[in-house]
Amino acid sequence: MHRSVLVGLVVLALLASGMGAAMTFVEEDATPSDSAQFESTGDGDAALATASQSSVDDTDQEFDRTTFVIEVRSDGSAVWTFEYERSLATDEEVEEFRDFADRFESEETELYERFTEQASALVASGEEHTGREMTVDDFNRSTHVDDGRVNRMGVVEMSFTWNGFAVVDDEGRVVVSDVFDGGFYLMSDQALTIRAGDGLAFDEARPEPEYAARNLDHAEAVTWLGEMEFADSHPYVLMIPEDEAGAGDGGENGGGSSVDGVTLASVALVLAVIGLAAFAWRRSDDWPLGGRRDPDSTAASESAAPIPTDSPDESVADEELMSDEDRVVSLIRQNGGRMKQVNIVDETGWSKSKVSMLLSDMEDDGTISKLRVGRENIISLEGFEPEATKSPFDE
Repeated sequence: MHRSVLVGLVVLALLASGMGAAMTFVEEDATPSDSAQFESTGDGDAALATASQSSVDDTDQEFDRTTFVIEVRSDGSAVWTFEYERSLATDEEVEEFRDFADRFESEETELYERFTEQASALVASGEEHTGREMTVDDFNRSTHVDDGRVNRMGVVEMSFTWNGFAVVDDEGRVVVSDVFDGGFYLMSDQALTIRAGDGLAFDEARPEPEYAARNLDHAEAVTWLGEMEFADSHPYVLMIPEDEAGAGDGGENGGGSSVDGVTLASVALVLAVIGLAAFAWRRSDDWPLGGRRDPDSTAASESAAPIPTDSPDESVADEELMSDEDRVVSLIRQNGGRMKQVNIVDETGWSKSKVSMLLSDMEDDGTISKLRVGRENIISLEGFEPEATKSPFDE
């Protein structure tokens, strides 16, 4: 997607924001005014309509918050929903909003017609510039009053389905990126939410989003709040089949069944009991291995124990001074020169995406090598590589 598709995204936002919320947008040498007019450049671009408060005559509603929700499906299609919220402080405002809602849902308003036209133009432009087949269908609109919050909210939703929105590879992984070629911009009263459709789980999301889960692969959705300007081809989101999420890391969506968890817990309990028993025996005079203990010999052995030269605080300070690359190299050395990538994520506490990008850079520099074995990456220092029976896998 080139600049014209990006401008199309902005215009869609403005069209809906035109429902009373005054907004201006400056595109290069454009001059801000009470009404902002947009034109896209390049062959095949649809004419982009004027969007302004004065041009919308079918409602005088003013909205406080706009959220763009994109639910991505495993076939690469996505349902785009534009959600607009307005706080309703009095009963009179509630009635006013419901009057507007009746008109909006029962009539083909100018606002809704422009929304469908611009969504169709946006998808057509995306098809032209990405080279992938794309279509648009399933336009919908709805309104409701949300009483489940501290303040009642009037909510308006307009949506469409963008077929061919994301890239799907042979392994069933879904990538959202190229439709944001040129970047994306959120205003201060806007938010962008990407949801994982049925059968999908998040594997990477850049830049770092907000989500309601302990790990990214357990999140149902990721969100970015404005004001925010994204880099070229961002946001970037990688989704994988749900049954592969967390594979090998002990997560809820992978790495073993509940029976395995019970078995591990039982083993841990038995080992704990054995450990306590051994500790109790050593503290008694009936230590069974080697007869009664000699208190003098025990004191002598304890006095002969080496005294650490570095305090824990000094070790922590040294670690904090290390670069990320040095931390990874040190960690791999401590584990015999070779580690699973998922274990590096666990040991460092970094996100999967950060570790993946860092290891890719280190591989390019020749610091480490990566070998794909099954569903896991084996990370090795020079001289510790496993037999290269599998072909390398670049994430």
